[in-house]
Amino acid sequence: MRLWWRRNGIPVAIIAVLLPATVFITFSTEWATYNTTRAVEPVVVDRGDTVAFGGADWAVLNSERIAGGSAEGIDAELPAGADLVVVTFLVTPGEPDDEGKSPYCMFRLQELDGSDVSRTFGDAALDPISHKTNPTAVASCTTDNLDPYRVESTFVVPADTGDTLAVKLEVESELPRFLQLTL
Repeated sequence: MRLWWRRNGIPVAIIAVLLPATVFITFSTEWATYNTTRAVEPVVVDRGDTVAFGGADWAVLNSERIAGGSAEGIDAELPAGADLVVVTFLVTPGEPDDEGKSPYCMFRLQELDGSDVSRTFGDAALDPISHKTNPTAVASCTTDNLDPYRVESTFVVPADTGDTLAVKLEVESELPRFLQLTL
């Protein structure tokens, strides 16, 4: 056995160093890329504040929670045990980009537990949950509108969702930062 280690000790040591180094280098570059394409750095915005972000000014104008069992909830045909959260934003696009477009954005509703996010809900316009919506409302950001406009984003949430909510607003050009607009 001693003779084997004497003949193969240097190659085994080289493999012992290079294998972990290769794995580390491979995954560290992948992890760095992953973090720059995901919304991981919140910019917290207090209720009522307007903030410039990603080529536009953003403000929450109103937020309303409609209980599923209320008259409005029944009229909206919400599923049993669900509430509807309606958030109205004012979007004021800044200078258009090189293609003459304003920023595109994505909204998600976050249930907060202190400073931690306990649950996240997608925009109901994109989720397969059946309910009635306001047919005249603009439901998402539009890159074609260069004038100020309102967006009415709706979220269907379980009735047991807490009252401490925030909207996560992502603009691709600002990743990994995102706005966390307190409601």
